[in-house]
Amino acid sequence: MKLDKEYVLVEWNGNWADEMDLDGFKVCEKRDWDKYVKTMDNVTFPETHCVGTNEDLEWETKEDHLDEFKARKITAEQYQTIKKLIGVEFGFFPDLSHKADYVGGYN
Repeated sequence: MKLDKEYVLVEWNGNWADEMDLDGFKVCEKRDWDKYVKTMDNVTFPETHCVGTNEDLEWETKEDHLDEFKARKITAEQYQTIKKLIGVEFGFFPDLSHKADYVGGYN
């Protein structure tokens, strides 16, 4: 593990039709999160993400989508602990990179 890498904890909180709260998080290198944000420039909005039968989250703009995320720096040790105990992603985390207008996503 290189200690000079920067890591972030990215939280997402959303709601579907005031009936269902959805929450999740992801830990990753900051450069990967920055890449995801840039990838959203290549997604055609409005965009939807299915969360159940006839239940879709919808974002009118890239900003609407990204505003629901909160990224904060964490240490390499915190990253390793979360990854070991929980994994790199937990809960509901709407990743739209597969909808970018080019092949490659952000991973």
